[in-house]
Amino acid sequence: MLPLIVLAIAVPIVLAFDFGGPPAGLAAGALAVAVILVLAARARFDEPIEVASAPPDRFAMLVVLEASLEDPELAGAIEEIASAGARATRSGTDLRPEVLLLAPARNSAVAHWLSDLRQARFDAQRRLTLSLATLASADVEAHGAVGDTDPV
Repeated sequence: MLPLIVLAIAVPIVLAFDFGGPPAGLAAGALAVAVILVLAARARFDEPIEVASAPPDRFAMLVVLEASLEDPELAGAIEEIASAGARATRSGTDLRPEVLLLAPARNSAVAHWLSDLRQARFDAQRRLTLSLATLASADVEAHGAVGDTDPV
């Protein structure tokens, strides 16, 4: 579909440049841009967004790390919440919750503009490692990932 769209935009512009000169080509390009903007603005997506339901025998908890989790009391609170959720959703004897830590790679505006993610990813990996170690010391099984700047 994309090659057809590109041809539908490029061919009239090239032909206008060839037969009418630069003013006609620029006018055809401006008209193509206007048509694309109008079509994009009028596009409607009628399909509802579906949210997958969690299996009834599994409890998963997502923790977004804005700062490293180094407080043992907070790790204990996370363990209590996750265990209570697992007990409420599971009927079997295996009551271990799934805890996922997400560390967003927060970046400065200038570094983001320059596409320099090294320091942001390093800081996020550090937050994630410290937090996983703290949760492991509180006997919480967790795994984690470094995420995008916007956790949503």
